[in-house]
Amino acid sequence: MENHATTLWKDLQRENKLPLGGVLMSSCEQELQELVRQIDIMVKSRENQLRQQTRRVQKQLESKTKECLQQKQTLDENFKKIMTLHSQLDNTAKERQDVVHMYETQLSDLKAEASRLRNEHERLHKKYQRKMRDMDKQGRTASELDLERSNEIKQLTNQLKESEEQNQNLELKNKELVSQMENLDIKYRGLSDKYQIQQQLLESKEQKFNSERDMLEDQLTSVMATVSAKDTCIDKMQAAMELLSKSQKRTIEENKRLLHDQKVTNSNLQTLDTEKRELIQKVDDYEKQRQEDDQEIQNLQDQILKKDEELTDLSNTEKLLKEAICAMKLDLEAKNKQISQLEQQTENLKSNPSEELQNKQLTSGQLDSLRSENHLLRQALIQQKGTVTNEQMEPRDSYTLAVELSKVKNEKLALQKTVNELSTQLKNCEIDFRQKIQDVMKKAQQAVEDIKSKHAWKIQKTMEETEKKLQLQWDERQQLAQQQAEEEIKSLKQQIANLEQELSEEKENSKKAEEEADVLSRFTKEVDDIVQQSTPTSKQVARIQASSQIVNDARADDSVFSIEKVKFQEYLSEEDNRRKEWEDSFEKNLQQIWQKTEATLQQFIENT
Repeated sequence: MENHATTLWKDLQRENKLPLGGVLMSSCEQELQELVRQIDIMVKSRENQLRQQTRRVQKQLESKTKECLQQKQTLDENFKKIMTLHSQLDNTAKERQDVVHMYETQLSDLKAEASRLRNEHERLHKKYQRKMRDMDKQGRTASELDLERSNEIKQLTNQLKESEEQNQNLELKNKELVSQMENLDIKYRGLSDKYQIQQQLLESKEQKFNSERDMLEDQLTSVMATVSAKDTCIDKMQAAMELLSKSQKRTIEENKRLLHDQKVTNSNLQTLDTEKRELIQKVDDYEKQRQEDDQEIQNLQDQILKKDEELTDLSNTEKLLKEAICAMKLDLEAKNKQISQLEQQTENLKSNPSEELQNKQLTSGQLDSLRSENHLLRQALIQQKGTVTNEQMEPRDSYTLAVELSKVKNEKLALQKTVNELSTQLKNCEIDFRQKIQDVMKKAQQAVEDIKSKHAWKIQKTMEETEKKLQLQWDERQQLAQQQAEEEIKSLKQQIANLEQELSEEKENSKKAEEEADVLSRFTKEVDDIVQQSTPTSKQVARIQASSQIVNDARADDSVFSIEKVKFQEYLSEEDNRRKEWEDSFEKNLQQIWQKTEATLQQFIENT
């Protein structure tokens, strides 16, 4: 690449703008060439510095983009983990619903079994009544009736045993359900611990993001400072305005790209903040729901304990009833034996009344034993005191035996009624127990619905509060950013005013230096001419005197070097015009840069 100084010098020679036929004095030529060379060196060094700065900024941006991608990946992984935990919570809720549904199906099966037993009991009772009627009609013997009754009692006992086994199975199933509920509680606690760990990780990530955002803001301020420094350097280097304007355009484009990247990072940070808030809200909601579920489970466990106590009371009552039934069965068997004996005695009395008279003492002893066993019979027999004759004894004994038979039958019926009442009491207890379980389930469902409604209301309230807080924080940040931008704009304006003042001072100094250089050039030229004419003739002496007179006159009106002065003034005027054009273009570019920086700062404020 050809040097800028040589090209500038050749342009001046080609356009014949140099004085004395394109040849300057040696001292002035060297100074101008050195000045142009120094300007080229400064321009090249500044270009290298700007390139290095752009490379550093690009490297920093690449590293920051990589870090942002890594952080995004970690956030995606954390979001996936949270979604898996959410699915696990849903699965636990489904398992709990399945357990409740299984419990309800078991209750419905027990209801069906109880209704079946009730129908079977009614059917057997009707069958028994029908058989009793048939036996009364056909006149069957008491022994056959007793056998049938004993068979029916055995069937009833078998049914009671089956009901006991079913109750035991129910207790075992209840224990299994309690163990399942405990396992569900353990799983729920593990999930809550995982949620806490994820929340801590999210908080640490948030701190990292905040620190990185602060670093990016610091880098932005440093970049803006470098831009202002670049502007000052561009103001100082007047000769290389075109190259510096190009480099400045590059830096402006880089700043725009940096601002665009910062906008993208700010938008990513905002999305991350919103996601974090949503995750925190979800975790809080899950924690509240877990606490409410724990309270509900505790209430259900208390109710289950109460129901277990009721079951134990019912089992104790069943045992007592069974013992009473066994005692009644023994009484029935004894009464049946007595009835059979009395029937035989009545038949014997009917067949042999004389033997009755002989065995009167034996029958009276048997009656005494019957009085001792049965309180009712004893009262009936005690009332029949007195002495009777042998003729009156036969019809009285047959009548008393018939009365005793009717009483025994009545006692049998009373015992059957008590058995029926006990069975109905058992059924009623089962119905009450099932009704209580249904009521408890309904209450639990109602409590769950109430909890859900309260939970939704709380969520809405918290969302409104968070929105208000975010709005306040956003307004505060916007005000702070606006104040900072205004302060930076003021500082930039002050710097621009200082630079303009320095530029005007440099212009004045350059004008003074040019005037001094003009005077020195003329003086040195005259001295050189005098030195070259060191051996003058008479004519030369006259010429020297004339020239000295001309020089003296030139010091007054400066008319000797009019031609060279005119050419040099034209050159200086053209240079002044070029400088003015360059200054105008520089001011225009500076205004454009200032407008662009204000626009970028305004966009940054609006985005933040």
